[in-house]
Amino acid sequence: MEFIIYINKAFLESFGNKVEEDVEYNEKINNIIHYINNNLASDLSLDTLSQKFYLSKYHLLRQFKKYTGYTIHNYVHQKRLIMSKSLLKKGLSVTEVYSRCGFGDYSNFIRAFKKEYGLPPKTYITANHSNKVQL
Repeated sequence: MEFIIYINKAFLESFGNKVEEDVEYNEKINNIIHYINNNLASDLSLDTLSQKFYLSKYHLLRQFKKYTGYTIHNYVHQKRLIMSKSLLKKGLSVTEVYSRCGFGDYSNFIRAFKKEYGLPPKTYITANHSNKVQL
């Protein structure tokens, strides 16, 4: 009987630690997401994020994917595209938008925007001003 109680306690203790670890990592991932959302123009490479949040690159990749369903690269890419679309709607130039959103260079931005929204940014601006296209 004492052995069964001992096993039960050991199981509950290990389960309790798992829940605490999940909560801790969930909070850490939330902090990373908050940082990404507020620093889209900055270097958000895996190396930078892992150093800033004191996690190994591989652990960060696994945990981020586990809790968000996205890879870090895809999450950052999508957030930058959403921000770029918003800035274009406000009337900023394509050159200003791509630099504010953290895209490496002009051609990468044009390619990514066209792939995501089906038309290049300048065409989107023209269409948006004439209210022909709602994206």
